Amino acid sequence: MQKLAALILAAGVAPCSEQWGPMLPVGNDTMIRRTISVMHKAGADPIVVVTGYKNNQLKLHLHDLPVEFLYNRKYASTQMYDSLLMGLRHLDGRCDRLLLIPADVPTLEEASIRRLLTEKAQIVRPVYEGRTGHPIVIDSSVFAALLSYNGQNGLHGAFQLLHLQIKNVSVADVSTVFGDSSPETRSRLLKYNLAVGGGREMFHVDISMNFGAVGKAFSPEIAQFLEMIDLTGSMQQACSVLKISYSKGWKMIREIEDAWGIQLVERKVGGRKGGGTRLAPDGEKLLKAQKEWEHEVMCYAEESFQRCFDPMLFIQPDV
Repeated sequence: MQKLAALILAAGVAPCSEQWGPMLPVGNDTMIRRTISVMHKAGADPIVVVTGYKNNQLKLHLHDLPVEFLYNRKYASTQMYDSLLMGLRHLDGRCDRLLLIPADVPTLEEASIRRLLTEKAQIVRPVYEGRTGHPIVIDSSVFAALLSYNGQNGLHGAFQLLHLQIKNVSVADVSTVFGDSSPETRSRLLKYNLAVGGGREMFHVDISMNFGAVGKAFSPEIAQFLEMIDLTGSMQQACSVLKISYSKGWKMIREIEDAWGIQLVERKVGGRKGGGTRLAPDGEKLLKAQKEWEHEVMCYAEESFQRCFDPMLFIQPDV
C-alpha cells in the first residue's frame, strides 16, 4: 500500500491590517485545523506544517493535533517554493505520494481528495471550471527533480520546465480556486467557510497589544516591521513584504526614536554583499521583549476567553 503524506505551507507573511489566512474561522474551527483534519481522514501520515510568520502562535494553536513542524527562518525573504523544498527534503524517503496545499486555501472534501488519489500521474491537480487549484498530489518520483529546480516562477514554473506528467481532475468544489487575496475572493471565501461551518461562526480572540509613552504608541505594526527588517536586513525589502511605502516605514521608525530617545535601526556599511539596515541593540531588545510579552498574553487570553465565554462562543453572522 502506498504511503501518503501531506505538506501544508503556512510560512507566509500577512500585514497586521489583514486577517491571517490559516486562522480564518470555519465554524468552530480554523482553516488550517480543518485542513489538517481532512488530510488525516484522507489517510495522510505524516502531516507536516511549514511555519514562519507567527510561528509560536501557530504551534500553540495546533499543539493537540498529530502534525510535524518545520520552521522557515527566512520566511520574510524567500518564496513559497522555498518552503516546499524544506518539506520535500524532510519527507524524502518517507512517503510515496504527497498532498500539497497552502494553509490559507480551503481544502477539498475527503471524498474529492480520495478521487484525486485514484489517478496515476506524477502530478494530479483538481480543476474547477477550467481553473486549477489545491491540493496537488505529487508523486515521490519527482521529488529529486523539484529539489533541483531553481524556484523561478514557483511550482508552475517547475511544472513547465521539467515537463512533468500532469493529470487534471474536474471537481465540483469551488473552494479549490479560492487561492488569491483579492477582497472579492476573500469575501467569497468567508461565506464558503460559513457554509462549511454549518452557518455559524465561533468567536475568536483578537487582541491588539500596544504600549507607549509621550503620546507615541509601540504597536503590532511597528513590531512586525522591526521583525521584517531583522529577517531581511533591508528596510526596502521589509517595506515591500508589508506593502507599505519606504517613506512610511522610515516615518514609523523615526517617530519612536525621536519620542523615546532610542535607536531602533542602523545602517550596515556596504561591501561585497552590499549595505542594508539592521536592528540596533535597543531595537533588538525591544523586539525580543515584545514577542515574549505577546506570547505570554496570548496564552493566557486564549485560556481565559474559553473559560469565561464557554456558554456563548458562537454567533450567527449576517452574510
